[in-house]
Amino acid sequence: MNKISQVLTGMFDRHRIVFWYDDRRELRAEFEALALPGIEKLEIDGNEYALKYRLLRQEPERKFLLYRHGPAPVDLQNWLLDVELSHGVFYADQVTIWLNELGLGPEYSGLVREHGAFFKA
Repeated sequence: MNKISQVLTGMFDRHRIVFWYDDRRELRAEFEALALPGIEKLEIDGNEYALKYRLLRQEPERKFLLYRHGPAPVDLQNWLLDVELSHGVFYADQVTIWLNELGLGPEYSGLVREHGAFFKA
């Protein structure tokens, strides 16, 4: 979790809004436990229009972490695509976190994914 906080803090130095798509639906607990001072966490869950209004009109100076439990929608169905393209997207899954902890490159992701039970132990 510390690694996630560090990466996100660095992203918020450059972006006011950061999107986090949890493609494999395995990091929800980390999102819920995450506490970043001055950053409001919101979940994308069928509320895209309300979120967009809040982000761009109601609170245009505030920093937001937008989490979606699942993959990003396809571009034509993504009501927040313009906001996403002008801000940052955080990519993390359990395999990527393990690779970073071990100092390994993405070429080892298949091997680590194959032996996920070992890394969970």
